Amino acid sequence: WDVGDNLQQHIKVIFLEVLNVVNEIEEDMIRRGHFNGLPYLKQEIKEYTKALLDETKIMYSGVVPTMEEWLPISAVTAAINIFAVDAVMNLGELATKEVFDWMASMPKIIRCSYLINRLLDDIGTYKV
Repeated sequence: WDVGDNLQQHIKVIFLEVLNVVNEIEEDMIRRGHFNGLPYLKQEIKEYTKALLDETKIMYSGVVPTMEEWLPISAVTAAINIFAVDAVMNLGELATKEVFDWMASMPKIIRCSYLINRLLDDIGTYKV
């Protein structure tokens, strides 16, 4: 989460805005006295960003991936994981470390919900 000098200017603008949003979320969680699930949110953002890069590499490779290659990446780029962690962060006393650890362990119900969302999104946008 270091801006550093390694980022190109257009990427730095996006990164700084994401950082501002994450910092606002952290301040809000602390102000309300909730468990700070920010490390989990940051991890999901990292995984999302990596998956976007992987998706871009595949798209520009000229090779059509198999479903087995594509779905694990595209399920992450649907970004449901980020929204799910953020939603849990707002559950007050129910947002415990145990809940975040459970989500991070990617139980079958979580994996399947991400996959279903991805497939529904792809079906809905296919004609577009």
